[in-house]
Amino acid sequence: MNTGLITNSTNLEHARAFTPFIREKRPWKVIADPSGDFLGRSFRPTDLQFSDFAYWPTGIVFQNTTTRDYKVWREMRFITVKFVCLNMKGFQDEL
Repeated sequence: MNTGLITNSTNLEHARAFTPFIREKRPWKVIADPSGDFLGRSFRPTDLQFSDFAYWPTGIVFQNTTTRDYKVWREMRFITVKFVCLNMKGFQDEL
């Protein structure tokens, strides 16, 4: 008998699949913000995809908490820097 209650991990995963807003991941964390308004906040990937509608402060830096990649907002667009490139070129301290 299915009571609709979440009683095991299978039901939990099923519930998450149909209610993604409950567990939306926010892997992009602000690590540098000249304005100070967004520092320490986390954002969804979709928040950073629509750069035409976004007005981020110039120089804001996002870091992906999973991949450790960076996105820097400059001149009304994002510049993406892969973590692997940072390690190879030695730019870790420059962002």
